[in-house]
Amino acid sequence: SSGINAEYGDISARASFDLFVRDLFDLPPPYGVRLPAGVKTVFAYYFDIDTGLFSVWDSLLPSTNAYIEDVKTGFEMTGGSCALANAWMEVYMPIPTIDSI
Repeated sequence: SSGINAEYGDISARASFDLFVRDLFDLPPPYGVRLPAGVKTVFAYYFDIDTGLFSVWDSLLPSTNAYIEDVKTGFEMTGGSCALANAWMEVYMPIPTIDSI
């Protein structure tokens, strides 16, 4: 068993890495890095260099409803053209990941 799994028990690599990063960054100021509290793993955040804080990736992405409205608007503007809908799907179709399934 790897060092991380031996320390934290039998858990996934993602959870092990999350715990590892949180332990690594859990130092007193000024050396520590303040990770957001909550149930999300470190994979849910990015470091915003403008604010100097960790932010949720979701804040960068438009909502599903915004995508749907874009398609409906484009579809109506072309008189119901399937070509536009297909082009939109190629550009904006989300790629399934472990987090989005």
